[in-house]
Amino acid sequence: MRAELSDAELRRYFIGLDKDFLDALENDIRVDFYISKLVSRASFFVLKINNLVSGMIAFYHTNNFLFISHLSVLPEFRSKGMGGMLLDKFCQGYIGMEIRLEVLETNAPALRLYKGAGFQISAKSGDKLVMKRKSRDFDLEATNESGRQYRYYTDHIVREKFLLRVGKLLRPHKPALEIGSHDGSMTEQLLGIYNYLSVLEPSNQMADVVRSKFGDRVRAFNVTLDDFLSYREFDDIFLVHVLEHLERPIQSLKHLRDHMNQDSRLFVLVPNAFALSRIIAVKMGLLADELEILESEKVQGHLRNYDSSTLKAHVEEAGFEIIDSGGVLLKPLANFQMDTALDANLISKEYVDALDKLSLVSDFGTASIFVVARPR
Repeated sequence: MRAELSDAELRRYFIGLDKDFLDALENDIRVDFYISKLVSRASFFVLKINNLVSGMIAFYHTNNFLFISHLSVLPEFRSKGMGGMLLDKFCQGYIGMEIRLEVLETNAPALRLYKGAGFQISAKSGDKLVMKRKSRDFDLEATNESGRQYRYYTDHIVREKFLLRVGKLLRPHKPALEIGSHDGSMTEQLLGIYNYLSVLEPSNQMADVVRSKFGDRVRAFNVTLDDFLSYREFDDIFLVHVLEHLERPIQSLKHLRDHMNQDSRLFVLVPNAFALSRIIAVKMGLLADELEILESEKVQGHLRNYDSSTLKAHVEEAGFEIIDSGGVLLKPLANFQMDTALDANLISKEYVDALDKLSLVSDFGTASIFVVARPR
């Protein structure tokens, strides 16, 4: 999508932009001068449909960062996710580089677009906001403990109960795919069920850990979900405590549909924002509200907290039909408290089993929530 554009191509493209866009641009700089400046100095990242430029990012290189000067798509392609897709692809093409841009403080749609792509406000210049996006360090996210374990035994119990809950829908002899293997904890549980397992893991370190642990029992792809391309379609696909880490979950799920057939099933499990332990933490003043993301979660790439309605909405908007949903394990204590109580025999296996039976009644207060879906 990287391209060189001539003066004529740029002018043809700008003619196709709507009057409101051009009027706003003209208030800032003369359009003809702006086009000449872009041709002589800028680099271009374009979206072409039927061999015509339909969307464009113009940007400048500096020694330390990239600066986006212009992003637009033609009017007929707006409200279809084209702008977000173009921006995502551009950012993926410059992993490891800081990207900056400026946007009018009053331009709410553009602010939503940029924030959704991981840009954060860093400064204000007159009526404009300066925004920056730094590339994610998946190795750091995967290994940063920040005062807490990333894996708890309670996590293992939740995954175990989840697999039991959806057991009748699993197909052990079909090709399965796990998105986000981390240290292979879930991978190991899935290998107890499936004969054929592939995994995606964006962290180099964790991908190596999985290969070392399981050898030729798994096929490990060291890529992000959005960059994954495979000729193979998978029948059972798992995102276990992963969706909350994805920058654009709906678009990523849409991309995943390209690797599924009409009989494929998607199994998604996410931490529940309204776990009983989080509700109690709000009442104690430890959390502002149930959807708050803790700093220890942020450094591990946790971008949002899900409730049941938002999880279902994201899966359905991506083009899936939900065939099962629910919660797993009523959770009165934080993970470290559950682990401590189990280690000290303050709570028993029977108590944990009872907590899970209560989750059959309602997903309210449970540790995690899930959906099982198929392509629509």
